[in-house]
Amino acid sequence: MSTEASTTTLLGAVNSVLLDAGERGVLNTSSPAASKAKRYLQEAVTEFALMHPWSFLIETNIAQDWAGNIADLGDVIRIYSAWSGTNAWAQASFLNRDEFAARVFNPTALAGTNYQMQFWTQSGYGQCKVQPYPSDFAAQSVTFFKVHKNLYPPQVDTDVFPVPEVYIPLLVLRALCKFAKNALDDAQLYGLSSREYKELLAFHRRADANSPTNSFSMYRH
Repeated sequence: MSTEASTTTLLGAVNSVLLDAGERGVLNTSSPAASKAKRYLQEAVTEFALMHPWSFLIETNIAQDWAGNIADLGDVIRIYSAWSGTNAWAQASFLNRDEFAARVFNPTALAGTNYQMQFWTQSGYGQCKVQPYPSDFAAQSVTFFKVHKNLYPPQVDTDVFPVPEVYIPLLVLRALCKFAKNALDDAQLYGLSSREYKELLAFHRRADANSPTNSFSMYRH
């Protein structure tokens, strides 16, 4: 699947939605119809990020910040795994919160690039507790987390979408479904666009099937 960055602006996508709905194109998104199409496109971006572990959203990063044994990973949807080390990387074992609390009474700290993590668990949205935890920058720099990052929808008319260009028709279709149902109350257009959207979504999921399918969701605990 191509990961070419999108060149479609928010205004361009709004006009695609409006034209497909039989409405007139606009020069900005200030009109009521364009404003609704804009909102539906922004909602479509948020939904898209949750629909599948898209390969372009899977990243391996160090933590953004540390507070003792808690790693702050930022705005991520899921955490897949955690590991550490330089020469002999060691993947840490995932424990649920209760198991982690039962096994880790007093968190311990290790320093240096020879640091290795044993266990990790979710401790909040975008946060992990680890044992032992890296106590200096050298250890933190060899502590990695594989995550499913979130997406931020475009806000102004000239913003481009934070997805590869190949997914723009999918977002337009999703917004068209919402527009047909909520703005036009057009059951026929909604039915047609909804079926086309589901077919295209299934196609993209199959095409991106090399992405991981197992995960620990930030919403499960």
